[in-house]
Amino acid sequence: MAVYRFKALNPQGNHVEGQQVADTQGAAYEKIRARGLHPVAINEVQRRRARLGNKKPTRKHLLRVVRQMATLLSAGVPLLETVENLRRGEEAGELGKRFSALLQQLRQGQRLAEGLRANFPELPDYVFSLVALGESTGQLSKTLSDAADRMDADEALSAELRSALSYPMVLACVGGVIVFAMFLFVIPRFGALVDRSGANIPAFSKLVINSGIWLRGNWFLFLTGVGGAIFGLRTLFRSNAENVRRLAGQLPGFGGVLRKVDFENWARTLGVALANGAQLLPALDLASQTVKSKAFSSQLEGV
Repeated sequence: MAVYRFKALNPQGNHVEGQQVADTQGAAYEKIRARGLHPVAINEVQRRRARLGNKKPTRKHLLRVVRQMATLLSAGVPLLETVENLRRGEEAGELGKRFSALLQQLRQGQRLAEGLRANFPELPDYVFSLVALGESTGQLSKTLSDAADRMDADEALSAELRSALSYPMVLACVGGVIVFAMFLFVIPRFGALVDRSGANIPAFSKLVINSGIWLRGNWFLFLTGVGGAIFGLRTLFRSNAENVRRLAGQLPGFGGVLRKVDFENWARTLGVALANGAQLLPALDLASQTVKSKAFSSQLEGV
């Protein structure tokens, strides 16, 4: 069995794209025609087995998954067949295993939103909320498409931020290496000169020189300590994410940014939910699930 990507016209004359599993290109053509579509172009998909392998999927891979799922569903492909098509396209990689588990859960009667949360936890929280909304309103393809559009916008914003921060990060790294090299090679020589001259230098200068001398004799211990501190802080942040976020929210300036991000996520999800036919109270409930701050979440409970 092979996977074929196609472009076709629906009975209304609109262009649609999707994928079809079939033994041959001719069989794929017949299956597409059986859906009521008129194929314009059919090409076999080259499977991305070696590229991803057993690595965890990136945000781009996940965006492609959501976009393909929305495209297939909007073309009239049933949900189980959609997941099966995606599984066959990634049969030998990590995504293939996840699609197999998702397909099994769907066959057991589990909802798509729950299956995605269990098998694709890397997806943003608003994706699960929008999928749950689409299942409740019968507009799953539309909500998946909205989720993909939002993931695309988030990825573009992340790329802009990485581009904007790359130059300061390079300067910080180069500056840190230069300062470390000065403490390691240059400052200890000043210490030897001061000792020979017997000059009386300020206390801060003595501290700097003594630090350089100690660092030169214990540089491996210093680097090990820095690496351990970084690893410990990362572990602490991951295991206490809510507490770290709460403390960060109290910082001047930074806390305001976090509150605006939370409000933006809530407002965008609420708007998409209402646009897809959800009632106000269920839409508020779904939108509140995308909020990270417990304080803001409790305020929304009051609303």
